[in-house]
Amino acid sequence: MAPWGRYFLFGVTVNMRECTYDPSEMYLHYEKFVYGGASPQMITFSNFGPTTQNYIYPDLLIGKGNSRIIGNRVMLDYGYNVNVAALTLTLIDAFDEYVPVAEKYIQVNSGMRVRGINRFNFFVKLGYLF
Repeated sequence: MAPWGRYFLFGVTVNMRECTYDPSEMYLHYEKFVYGGASPQMITFSNFGPTTQNYIYPDLLIGKGNSRIIGNRVMLDYGYNVNVAALTLTLIDAFDEYVPVAEKYIQVNSGMRVRGINRFNFFVKLGYLF
């Protein structure tokens, strides 16, 4: 029987994303309510700034895992990890009443998606040792 090991993860992660869009295909319809009883205005925009945008933000990763080697050849590794900033911003993402601004639309929405993926992850890895 090969070794079984528990481990603790702690470190800084750097999340990088590149967003691209085609202005002829991507557009946003937004209904803006006007105070004073007037009917709402429909706003449409398709210019979200440069067609390629890059963003970088750091986060703190914390997690636990277990590793086992079976038959001196097969490695099984499983555990979970949490990105602290992504998890902390969950409430802001859930209850934020974001009013779309064309220049910030891609930055804000892609950031929410990346944080949503990184909040909590469970992983199972299977490997073969040569």
